[in-house]
Amino acid sequence: TPATTTTDGSLQTDGGLSVVGSAVIGNDLNLLSNEAVFKVGVDNPFTLTHSNANNTLLATTNHRLAFGDDGEYIFGDGTDMKIVSSGDVDITATLVDVTGALTTSGKVNVNDTTDATSTTDGSLQTDGGLSVVRDCVFGNDVKLLSDDAVLSLGAGSDVTFTHDGTTGLTIAAAPI
Repeated sequence: TPATTTTDGSLQTDGGLSVVGSAVIGNDLNLLSNEAVFKVGVDNPFTLTHSNANNTLLATTNHRLAFGDDGEYIFGDGTDMKIVSSGDVDITATLVDVTGALTTSGKVNVNDTTDATSTTDGSLQTDGGLSVVRDCVFGNDVKLLSDDAVLSLGAGSDVTFTHDGTTGLTIAAAPI
């Protein structure tokens, strides 16, 4: 007789159940209570706890959920979460949203070849300014699309090329 509740099935007990050896379950294992706990280990057990809030399964703080081997895991300390891999972490999706800052210690490759023809297309877009500490190399055109656009040179912007929508270009330089 399959068990579907705590009061039916071939074997029932109103108290706990202890098994010294291995247990084999041929089908589903249902933990029917809210806030049910699944523990693995004795000394420092890895625990998964059901939290009825947002239907969450909560892993123990500072424990790792590994995939494939113990070098591929998800880890959380209660404040920060890390995804650790000895190789690549691939995300396949139509759109990946990141809320907050994105920091990388390696290069960021955008392997899309879409040309930019406005401020809202192209392979890489930003709604704010762009700060670059090192040299820039452009493979084709550089366009300043606004009237009154300014190209500044020097640490103090002491040389400027200013576009004027009616008269053309004004060049200004601080005297030497």
